[in-house]
Amino acid sequence: MPIENTKKAEEKERFETISYDQLVDLIVDAGQTLFQNKLIKPEESPSKEKYMKLKNYLTEEQPQLEFQRAVMEGIYLAELPLNLRLNDVFLGEANFQKSDIKLNALDVYFGGANFKGSKLNRAWFIDTFLAGARFDDADLTDTAIMHSSYRDPTNTEPSFPIFTDANVKGVTVEGKPYQQFDEFNKALFEDAIDE
Repeated sequence: MPIENTKKAEEKERFETISYDQLVDLIVDAGQTLFQNKLIKPEESPSKEKYMKLKNYLTEEQPQLEFQRAVMEGIYLAELPLNLRLNDVFLGEANFQKSDIKLNALDVYFGGANFKGSKLNRAWFIDTFLAGARFDDADLTDTAIMHSSYRDPTNTEPSFPIFTDANVKGVTVEGKPYQQFDEFNKALFEDAIDE
């Protein structure tokens, strides 16, 4: 089942806590690609210098970044070329707006995440939590969403991801093809809700 808030909250104390700027240094300077057991604190206003350092490195080197058992709530990863492999990660309210993303996500919490205008071709969302995630104007060509949940455990009503004006050619949800997603087409998800 997708990650729950309470589970992650209990685990935070056992994680190594690093800041956004420290994360950038780890990626760029040390060249590390695996980040395990990390609590990554987002900056209210990420350092422009660090952000540009990260963007330049990702553009030039195109590394795959792998996160396992990490909490990255609210992290700013907008307008970046990203190659992400995620397993057991909390990314609630994260900002991926206008990023070009290669994504393989397993057991990831994306509640309220912002993917507006992003490119997510051939992405995999497996066993993820997508309630309230925004995919407006995103390119989701050939993306697969499987075994995922759209209902907050604290809320009896589902909170569907929003796909307004997104390119959903070839997208499948729970193995079923859908030609159009938008906030008015919520019935398409009824069979995909995890009870």
